[in-house]
Amino acid sequence: MEDQRKQRANMWGWLKSRIIGDVPPEDAVCEYDCRKPQCADGEWDNCERRLSGAAGELWPGTKAPSSQTSLKK
Repeated sequence: MEDQRKQRANMWGWLKSRIIGDVPPEDAVCEYDCRKPQCADGEWDNCERRLSGAAGELWPGTKAPSSQTSLKK
């Protein structure tokens, strides 16, 4: 009985590792803290929030992006 439980646990662990992957740190803001379900073409590349890592918004003690930094259109 104990062997079957270990086998199930091992199989479940293997299956989860194939389906669920870690989110890279540079994409964590997008994945967990963005209201948009998907970015338009080119929008992700220029997203100031993503590029700054949402500095100052989520982690106290980090600097917010410079107000002089702007996206060029």
